[in-house]
Amino acid sequence: MNEPFIFEKTFPEGPKIAIHLKETSDGKTKIHLFKSEIFTACFSMKSEKTPPNEHLLNWLTAYSQKENLPTLNLYRQKLPTFSEKVLNIINDIPFGKTLSYGEIAEKAGSPQACRAVGTICRLNAWPLFIPCHRVLHKTELTSKYAFGALVKKALLEFEGVL
Repeated sequence: MNEPFIFEKTFPEGPKIAIHLKETSDGKTKIHLFKSEIFTACFSMKSEKTPPNEHLLNWLTAYSQKENLPTLNLYRQKLPTFSEKVLNIINDIPFGKTLSYGEIAEKAGSPQACRAVGTICRLNAWPLFIPCHRVLHKTELTSKYAFGALVKKALLEFEGVL
């Protein structure tokens, strides 16, 4: 089996995280976030002939500079209606702002579905790009994040929430 081609880009500014985007065998992208000393994106692609996604690089550059973020047309598998509503609400949370699980559940039309919102956040296939780190527990700012409290804290600090 061939080793994947690695493309890495470091941004001079941005949150203290590393983001690893890995192209899977079925052509989808799997994303992992890690605590880091600098904001870095690492693309693992099947071959050198597969260029890193320019739209994602442009988005990351804008994010690192706290600029208006370009619209991304992210691949999302067919999801139940409630999950789609929740992800769309999360996607619309502005840079530097937050919502609670309860507020999102209410906006999605199911005020008692706070835990379901948490599950949808945990299963978010596009963390950072669909900013589930901006979803907070009503009393704990940095609890419950798929990539750990330190990553969530780094993102919220960068965005001026903390």
